[in-house]
Amino acid sequence: MALKIAILDSGLSQHYALPQIAINQRKHFILDQDGNILENEEISDQYGHGTAVTFLIAQGCLKRKLDIEISVFRLFNGEETDEKILLYALDKLLSEKVDIIHISAGITCYTNNDLYEVCFEHQKRGTLIISAFDNLGSVSYPAAFPFVVGVDGSALCRRTEEYVYIESGVVNILGFGSKQRLPWINQTWEYVSGSSFAAPYITVLAGEFKTLNPQLGVREFLDFLRKKAKYCKNFQSTVCKLPETFLPHKALIFPYNKEQQTLIHYRNMLKFEIQIVADCKETGLVGKNVGKNGIDFLIQNIDKVDWTLSFDTVILGHTKLLSQLVGRDWISEIFCKCLKWKKNLFSYDDLSDYREEIQEMKKNGLKVYWSSLVSEVDKEHYMNKLFQLSVPTVAVVGTGSKQGKFTLQLQFKNFMEKLGYKVGFLSSEPNGELFGAHKVIPFGYGSAENIHEKEFIMAVNYALHEIELKNRPDLLLMGSQSHTVPLSMGNLGFYPVYQHGFILAGDPDAFILCIGPDDDITYIQRTIKYLDSVVYGKTLALVLFPFRNEAPSSTLATHLTRITEDEAIETIENLRKESLLPVYCPNIFDKDIEKLCEEIIDFF
Repeated sequence: MALKIAILDSGLSQHYALPQIAINQRKHFILDQDGNILENEEISDQYGHGTAVTFLIAQGCLKRKLDIEISVFRLFNGEETDEKILLYALDKLLSEKVDIIHISAGITCYTNNDLYEVCFEHQKRGTLIISAFDNLGSVSYPAAFPFVVGVDGSALCRRTEEYVYIESGVVNILGFGSKQRLPWINQTWEYVSGSSFAAPYITVLAGEFKTLNPQLGVREFLDFLRKKAKYCKNFQSTVCKLPETFLPHKALIFPYNKEQQTLIHYRNMLKFEIQIVADCKETGLVGKNVGKNGIDFLIQNIDKVDWTLSFDTVILGHTKLLSQLVGRDWISEIFCKCLKWKKNLFSYDDLSDYREEIQEMKKNGLKVYWSSLVSEVDKEHYMNKLFQLSVPTVAVVGTGSKQGKFTLQLQFKNFMEKLGYKVGFLSSEPNGELFGAHKVIPFGYGSAENIHEKEFIMAVNYALHEIELKNRPDLLLMGSQSHTVPLSMGNLGFYPVYQHGFILAGDPDAFILCIGPDDDITYIQRTIKYLDSVVYGKTLALVLFPFRNEAPSSTLATHLTRITEDEAIETIENLRKESLLPVYCPNIFDKDIEKLCEEIIDFF
């Protein structure tokens, strides 16, 4: 009985005959103006791609004297494959008995699980799916699905039938991706290269395997490929397992800094209660009333806190600099207090050097969490491939530090959700998860020290993909850290390397640029030009943070001085003239957050 192979591609040239090969089916699927799929038998290739792919499969099967029937499904004419048509064709094939499905095409993002499910159903029925990866290097589907044999082109293979077997990667096979002379349209032959023309050689091997083992499936076929490979490559995973996050019920926060200030100001967004705000006496803040209205909490001296109170968690802000300045190891001291009084610990600083203390906490049934910047995804496993995002992505960036970027993200997220939009949130602040961020990649103060830039890009990209996949948002929001372009040259400390990687990883469609009242207009314009050119996104608006940053010499704390409403209006007008962009200031004008959200909605 003939082996049935379905080829999903751009069709087959009418000038090309397949000697000794039966064409079992001819199907052409196309979308009409209303998005409905029309079907006919016109498979004439207008592009050439499908003709070349079909030739390689037919030629290889004939050389091995395999008895095959080919079904030609014409899905595209040169442009990217439409997910709806691909899904329709695969679904249609479920009603027919095919042994192998070949797809030298795919999509770089998929919007629902239907494609996954239909491929999984084929696998359950014993059908082998061979799919080429995207030639531009992205993760693509269905090639990346675990039950599909994904093929990529590689210079490691010098002959057409050579391939490398990948033991533990998203790519299964590296095949011959260099130039080949293949039949094209209009009775011509073209030199072509890429994964599309590496995959057919694996489909021929699938034909050989299925002829010998008609009842076996993809696992056995992969084992078959491993034994015949030029060599096998196995990647050792370097992924670190992060501690599990948790939410407090009642919390003590220490010390009082900008991250902790956000917790107090927006505690209505928190799912826990702040019971105590504490600091050390050296900051000069002990005894001060703090909060949005200045009367919410009285800052207590950390040395005089009553640890018998009912708070269950200490939220420990950044303390390394404070420890150096006052000569006390605050992390060690807080660990001791937590162990003594049975309190959980949520830290903004990396605690990985405090292994003994962490073990003691766990032995006593206490929770410890810190948002560490380590890669949760192995770039070797993904072979440097990145995910393309399918939903609109907005990035909040800034020209400097202490500009209310995180506050703006919370305001934006809150208002969009009130309008009924589902917002996926990637935060770069260590307290992001306390506000419901779906993922946190901290790379601000003291964070981005132990990760390579490429690993960082992969970690951010993978986090956004995870949010998209698990939460199905209408919009992705990602918040960056201080500065976007260098203020000056000559020192690595001034280079926003990770901010650059953050933008590359997310490829945002739109940017909101946060600025200060004293920012140099030339620097703002440089930043806008960079944002409008580094990826394909566009700067949509500026947001003015109406505070001047002042640090009194008598304390360790930073003091912010609010500008007047008249000053804000004058600054906004000047910025509008110079930047030709809308400028908002939600901290002074309440309606501005609504206007900003409308700006984003209109853009998309």
